[in-house]
Amino acid sequence: MKSMSKQAVLIILSYPLSFIANADTNNSDINDNDYVFDTTLLKGSGLPVDDIINYLANDKVKPGTYSMDVQLNGVFLFHDNVIFRAKGNDALPCFSTRQLSQLPLKEPIQQSAVDTCASLQDYLPKAGLTTDMRKMVVDISLPETELKTLPRGYVDPEDLTPGETMFLSNYSVNQYYSRFNSSGASDYSSSWVGLNNAINFGTWQFHQQGSWSHSNPGRTIWSTNRAYVQKAIVPIKSNLIVGDSYSTTNLFSGIAFRGIALSSDDRMLPQSQQGYAPIIRGVAKSNAKVTVSQGQAIIYESTVPPGAFEINDLYPVSYSGDLAVVIKEADGTSNSFTVPYAAGPESVRQGMFKYSTILGQSRYVGDDDTFAEFTAQYGISNNITANMASRVAQGYLSGVIGTVYSSSFGAFGLDSTFSQASLPDGDQTGWMFHASYSKRIVPTNTTIAIAGYRYSTSGYRDLSDVLGIRKAWKEDNEQSWVSTTLNQSSRFEVSVTQDLELLGSIWLSGSSQEYRDGRNSDRQYQFGYSKQFSNGVTVNASVARTRYSEASSNAINGGIGYDNYINNYYTANQQTLSSVSISIPFGASRQHTLSSTYTQQNGLGSSLQSTLSGVTETCLLYTSPSPRDRSLSR
Repeated sequence: MKSMSKQAVLIILSYPLSFIANADTNNSDINDNDYVFDTTLLKGSGLPVDDIINYLANDKVKPGTYSMDVQLNGVFLFHDNVIFRAKGNDALPCFSTRQLSQLPLKEPIQQSAVDTCASLQDYLPKAGLTTDMRKMVVDISLPETELKTLPRGYVDPEDLTPGETMFLSNYSVNQYYSRFNSSGASDYSSSWVGLNNAINFGTWQFHQQGSWSHSNPGRTIWSTNRAYVQKAIVPIKSNLIVGDSYSTTNLFSGIAFRGIALSSDDRMLPQSQQGYAPIIRGVAKSNAKVTVSQGQAIIYESTVPPGAFEINDLYPVSYSGDLAVVIKEADGTSNSFTVPYAAGPESVRQGMFKYSTILGQSRYVGDDDTFAEFTAQYGISNNITANMASRVAQGYLSGVIGTVYSSSFGAFGLDSTFSQASLPDGDQTGWMFHASYSKRIVPTNTTIAIAGYRYSTSGYRDLSDVLGIRKAWKEDNEQSWVSTTLNQSSRFEVSVTQDLELLGSIWLSGSSQEYRDGRNSDRQYQFGYSKQFSNGVTVNASVARTRYSEASSNAINGGIGYDNYINNYYTANQQTLSSVSISIPFGASRQHTLSSTYTQQNGLGSSLQSTLSGVTETCLLYTSPSPRDRSLSR
């Protein structure tokens, strides 16, 4: 009889809610939508009446300890025993300090601020909390702006290894031979070998880049461009170089040096943090899908919880082209907005800091003069990047301060450089002002890659010019110093590319340099067309018109030749060069290429040249055996 009673109760529990009646129909405080289980139906059943009532009421939990899955914004976070304690008419989860430490918060909760059993909203006001006892899940909802998110491609520094001990060598070989058929017929041959070698040993790497050349008639020359050891400094995401190398900043002209350099290395960042891209911020009213597109291409898509969100791990795309952001809510509604995206060469992501330092001696210019260099760049906001730099040497000081501003009208760059130099004929002080602009016009697929203008006062001197002038003076004018930056008054350059989609692309570029010493201006104009077919065949055609000044001799008498003050020291030359080339890849992996180029140059006639080239890679790997394996490695 007792078992039959239990069966009857189970039938009642599994029946529709029409069997769940109000125990006190005279209670006017209960709404029509409220359901109260009549406990008299379970009288004498022996079942836990309170547990059944709590089960039917989804928003109530009986105080106690439960083994629960804890989620954050719907994503599993950890599994642990969670204590539920009564608070008013409810039982709320009480998270321990250890459990709260697993929340990836930008500002971690101080242990002293955590009560023994406080509501999560007491110390995280923007948090939402949902408990589903049927699934044994506690879901915590927090806006993404409160969370410390890891960018795409992030690798924990603890998971990094120094790699294998390795020696690698890349080489390039070029052999040239020509024979002249004329009254004075002669042969000419030349050989050139370029080497790029490296040895990786633990966290240290040695790099050597050099070339060997031999010509007949002529001479044999071996030259080393780079030879240095480097080490990655992971905690500060920087790279240390000791040896012969080159400066790499765009804020100053490049200079070869022998010394020590320490600089931030973008390669240590996740790929989604390398290069410039804006941070996108918005607000979602519900669990929403966020889509970011540039032109017709979707470059990012993600689901965000209710509240403010931030997308800071966009991969760099083109230099320009505004981003369209669409937020699609759970109820089907959507809203959109546009984020300006235009970047200059020196643009830096918001909140990111980049730097470089050099202490060494000059190479190939001057007389092994000691100098120091420091550059720093910081992304103040999505739109503004601040740049500064300084160079110091004996009798020389220069400093740069500038900014890059990105907007829907393009990226504008502006900087100013001051220099003070002690020269053989007196001290020189001057300024150089530089402005740049870049923009991609999406409707027409037109890209203004860079348009720059630079103006220098008469006293401005670059470090390379100062070191070259000083050495030329020491040699009693047996040699002169010639450069394109000395006494330059202004420079303008522009490059425009028009994408014709299936028809290829055309491009136009030009530059002009003006001087103060009577030297003729240098000018260059180029127009070209290129097209790459689906099978890899590439066709290029271009026409270039150039006017440049050339030094008429290597030595100047009169004591002032080093500074280019003699008007007839340079002669103007003009040339027009037209070329058409076709490149055909072949082979299983298309690593070999057959190319032919036809050129026509005024005064020199025409020529046709065909080249067969390929890539061959050789890598020698040596791995240090462990002590127990050494007997097997002999």
